[in-house]
Amino acid sequence: MSKIKIGVLGGTRGLDFLTRVLVNHPCAEVTAICEAHAGLREKIRSAAQALSGRLEVFSDYDEFLSSGVDAVIIANFANEHAPYAIRALKRGVHVLSENLPTQTMGEAVALTEAVEQSGKIYAYGENYCYLPHILEMRRIFERGEMGALMYAEGNFINDCSFKWHLLTRGNKNHWRNFVPSTFYCTHSIGPLMYATGLRAETVV
Repeated sequence: MSKIKIGVLGGTRGLDFLTRVLVNHPCAEVTAICEAHAGLREKIRSAAQALSGRLEVFSDYDEFLSSGVDAVIIANFANEHAPYAIRALKRGVHVLSENLPTQTMGEAVALTEAVEQSGKIYAYGENYCYLPHILEMRRIFERGEMGALMYAEGNFINDCSFKWHLLTRGNKNHWRNFVPSTFYCTHSIGPLMYATGLRAETVV
């Protein structure tokens, strides 16, 4: 069986997927990476030369989608996942949104409709739910050892000040400059919901 051709939108995480996750995968391979930053594109090309297989590097998203990829991993700016996921689904490409797929209810509705209309697979990957201690907490809850949950609290403290210039690449309009400390709620409430098996009924 031929390998699934995967494209990654976002060169930083894209390079990670290429070199650390999918380089020797028996069923899938990264065949394309799309990145807007020219310097990072050159870094990707250099890394690709040391690896076997075919890898194309794009700056244009539509050209990237037309390169023959079967699925796309959306790993671009965290506040821009939904529009790019929708464009991929409309082109008949499966999508994995690496993080925070929507910012508003309007985006959530548009993304849901795009998935339904496309008939393609859409998945949301949230790695913080699958750390060893979270998986163990889930097993404890499933065994009934904790009883009924009355109160739980989750925190995600991520001080990036020491590498802010690297994360934002000096771009004053970078999304990280405009989000509150609670932006990554999936890293705190997500694991709680996964471990307990509960769902939110109301949100304040």
